[in-house]
Amino acid sequence: MPAPEAAARVIEALSHVRAHASGDKKEPVGVVLNVRMALVNARDVPVRIYWEMTGAGGPTNSMSDDWLGSIPAYLLYATEDVDSGTFKLWVPLPKEKGDYVVSLYARTTNKELPDDSISTSSFH
Repeated sequence: MPAPEAAARVIEALSHVRAHASGDKKEPVGVVLNVRMALVNARDVPVRIYWEMTGAGGPTNSMSDDWLGSIPAYLLYATEDVDSGTFKLWVPLPKEKGDYVVSLYARTTNKELPDDSISTSSFH
């Protein structure tokens, strides 16, 4: 992808993110998730990690269309039959203030391995 097109995509994506003004700059605001994972019987199987944010406050805190759907985050490969590790994931906050939940999904194309998910507690 050409650099100008990539820059336009980043600017569009960040236009829906809460920002903090710092002088003449705007810094995006988000949360950092510390994720610990264990992969069992997944040696050399691609495990795709996605995140999704939902409103935790019911119908008065619905998400705009810009935030619907799963966002790809990582592609992991286990190097042992039982493998584990940690990673940090930064998730931007929507402009609309409210209570939110982030869910992480681990998915593979291997029918013998179950997909898995976990959600955070609600945060503001």
